Amino acid sequence: MVGEDFRFTGNWFIDAGILGFVNLMEEVYGWDLEELQRRIWKEPEKVYYGYFPLAYFYKLSGCKNRNLIKKALQTIEQSREHGRRLLEKIWWKFIIEAFKDKWLTLKLGKMHEKELLDEKGKLKPEYNDDKYREFIRRREDALNRLEKCKGYIQPILRKRKKLFERGKHRFTLEDLESLKNAISQCHEKSDDCLRLIEEALKIHKELREYLERLWMSVRVSCDVPTDKSRFFRIPVDNSFYKNYLFFNYRVK
Repeated sequence: MVGEDFRFTGNWFIDAGILGFVNLMEEVYGWDLEELQRRIWKEPEKVYYGYFPLAYFYKLSGCKNRNLIKKALQTIEQSREHGRRLLEKIWWKFIIEAFKDKWLTLKLGKMHEKELLDEKGKLKPEYNDDKYREFIRRREDALNRLEKCKGYIQPILRKRKKLFERGKHRFTLEDLESLKNAISQCHEKSDDCLRLIEEALKIHKELREYLERLWMSVRVSCDVPTDKSRFFRIPVDNSFYKNYLFFNYRVK
């Protein structure tokens, strides 16, 4: 479409793609068709290798951080990189950041060690990190020890569901946040149940900090170990990008 106006072709598949592209750019950047045309005529590579991939992944990430978009726009506008080099820059600096919270939430949300294992008891590729597994196991054990405190915890969570079944906890990530908020308002720390809750939340906090360190180390180095590629899979619920790996883009 470089140097040409948008034209519908009569092919519904192609036309749907064009319309989706136009709508996406308007939704994320607020550009109308005239502004989009102007940018394509003026700097087509920045549109196709910068603005478009950023908008596409930003939308899929569910990120609500508009400051990220503002900074990215400024970076793209001032960038001297072109083509794949520009995409590389935007990928590592902004697209990755848009998925940070979602990636952390998915990793933190695994509440039982068995969720990380395949039928042979080995770590699934997407959870292939021994220290991560150890944190999940320790947190699970700490939460299981809260069974004797279920009468104390139930009113805090205000849920009727069973908190334990056959000695195993049934807490969710949301439950842990509720417990964290509740005990932060408690001034009496001698209670045994409070102590056990704090122990579990301490491990949960350490797990989050560990994942954040992993995230930052890989983001700063702009590289990921081959054996950890699935661990850093981009969390996109879109069939076309199911195999798109987190931190995977390489300039060739």
